[in-house]
Amino acid sequence: MRITALKYGQSTIPSSMAFAGSCDSDRYDISFTVYLIETAERRILIDAGCDTMPGWDMKYFESPSVILSRFGLSPEEITDVILTHSHHDHAQASVYFTSATFYVQREEYAGCRKFIPSDCRVVLFDDECEIAEGIKAVRISGHSVGSSIVVACNGEKNYVFCGDECYTRKNLTDCLPTGSYFSLDNAIGFVEKYGSNDFEMLLAHDFSILPDANGFVRIV
Repeated sequence: MRITALKYGQSTIPSSMAFAGSCDSDRYDISFTVYLIETAERRILIDAGCDTMPGWDMKYFESPSVILSRFGLSPEEITDVILTHSHHDHAQASVYFTSATFYVQREEYAGCRKFIPSDCRVVLFDDECEIAEGIKAVRISGHSVGSSIVVACNGEKNYVFCGDECYTRKNLTDCLPTGSYFSLDNAIGFVEKYGSNDFEMLLAHDFSILPDANGFVRIV
C-alpha cells in the first residue's frame, strides 16, 4: 500500500470554525488536500476535491486533476473515490473521475449526487463499508449528518483519513472538536477515540504537510 497526499490549494479559517467554543480572533492556515491510496490492483482517491471555492481567499489553487496528472495518473485511472461527505470542497471535482466506483454514506448521497458522473457505479453504506482489503469507510457523523472517515491498515500502522472531522493537529493533540459540527457529541467522540498514538492521522486540511513543487508528497 502506498499513500500520497495531493495538495491543490490553501487558505485560512477562523478560530471559531477550527475549535468548538472558541471566540478568539485568530485565523489558522489550512491546506486543501486529497489522498491517493495505491495497491497492486486499485487506485483509490479519498475525496475528489474542488475546482472553485466561492467566497474564499485561496492561494496556489489548482484542480486536483491537474495535481494528479503531475503525479503521473489520469483521472480515468482512478478506480475508486471515497467521498467522506457531500460538502462542495470534498465532492465537486468528482466529475473528472468517470471510470471510478464511488463510495458514499447513504445520508450524504443527496448532496453528492449532482457531482458524481451519471454513469458511474455508486455504493451506498450506512455505518461501515469495506472498500478493499485493509481499507474501510466508517461513519462518524460529527461534521455532517453522514460524514465519514477512512481507515487503512498496511500491516504496520493504522492510517485514519479524517475528512472534516478535524481541521488541525491541535484538534487531536488537545482533544478539541472543531467548531463546524453536526453533532458535538460525535465530534468529541471522534477526537477522543482517534487522537491517540494508535493511529496515524491524515487530515484533509493539514497545513503541516509540505508537498513538493508539483503539489504532492509520499506519506508511505
